[in-house]
Amino acid sequence: MARVLVLGAGAIGQWLGGLLAWSGAEVTVLARPPHLEALRAKGIRIEGAPEDIPLRVLSSLEELSGETRDFDWLILAVKTFAVEAALAQARESGLEPTRVLTLQNGLGSEDLVAQAFGPERTFVGSVTRAVACPAPGVLRPGPRGGLALAPLVPRGQSGDLSERLEALGLPVTLLADSASMKWSKLLLNMVANASCAILDLTCRQLLADRALFGVEIRALLEALRVMEQSRIAVVDLPGYPVRALARAVRWLPEALAFPLLGRKMASGRGDKPPSLLLDLRAGRARTEVDWMNGAIAREASRLGLEAPVNRFLAHTLSALARRELSQETFRHRPEVFLERLAASALPAKGDAEGGRRSPEP
Repeated sequence: MARVLVLGAGAIGQWLGGLLAWSGAEVTVLARPPHLEALRAKGIRIEGAPEDIPLRVLSSLEELSGETRDFDWLILAVKTFAVEAALAQARESGLEPTRVLTLQNGLGSEDLVAQAFGPERTFVGSVTRAVACPAPGVLRPGPRGGLALAPLVPRGQSGDLSERLEALGLPVTLLADSASMKWSKLLLNMVANASCAILDLTCRQLLADRALFGVEIRALLEALRVMEQSRIAVVDLPGYPVRALARAVRWLPEALAFPLLGRKMASGRGDKPPSLLLDLRAGRARTEVDWMNGAIAREASRLGLEAPVNRFLAHTLSALARRELSQETFRHRPEVFLERLAASALPAKGDAEGGRRSPEP
């Protein structure tokens, strides 16, 4: 029987842990209140599953005292900014997983996992199915998307993880290139995320505004230029044709992009608040923006490129999270947001749209 340890009991950690336990794996989850008490009392309830799913729940890795530290999978389902601390805790506890699956948004967590446990054990995952957690231990997965999985080292073997999940109806796509997968997922994650958090708007509200939609397009074009310069391919992910999104961003004239692509983006996001807005509303002093828009800006700088929109989004949201800026500065005030963006060393219009080219005849 496969032994799985999940660090992080948010919606994604509970959901994947619950699915694997449902498949017959021996699953242990490290949880914090209020999820800790609910999971211990009732297990996990996944809508669509015939019954509650029991699993072992720990409040601390010290509860493994005297037990084997060998696991077939260590699934890292914490926020990106908590990865370093979680890995340090895992190493101090003497964990010896055969494989480690990192599921974070943005870029960089896979490098930390490789440093801690070795690149040959490191697997990178991208979840493209929205999972709501209306109450501790209760999961409501959406109908669209699945899991993309790639080894950090080419030809790494993922064992029976994909077969277990696919047997329960979850689409799993195995990819060879983890960088292409991570950057392609980043293109999805960044749409109407940082801007919504800064402005405290829903995705639909933001994408219905032509000027704000234009900001999202420019941010995506900056990311695509970095990918092109780095020779990182755009790949499709379960339920999401990311290559078609990239083509539309690059080629659609503005007159068509706003009514067609804006509506499509809003539909893909649904009504769930984006992750960075949830972080800001939760009062977190750190968000994942530094590993998303911030990572794009840093990589662009390394390559000698400009990414002023992503740099502005990362800097502004980080300042809001640290309370260096009042949230009232931008809340429901797109005119202030656009003025500040325009004043933040944004290139001239022709340069800002340099990634958008007219189709060849």
